[in-house]
Amino acid sequence: SAAPAGFEPTPVSPAPVGGPAPVASQESAEGESADDLPF
Repeated sequence: SAAPAGFEPTPVSPAPVGGPAPVASQESAEGESADDLPF
């Protein structure tokens, strides 16, 4: 890639199924259920 040697940025992509989702997406998708999360 065009990244400097030794540094490879992580591509921005949706979280894998069953994996953690970005907080903003959780608030949008989970709605009130987000209040039940421990974080």
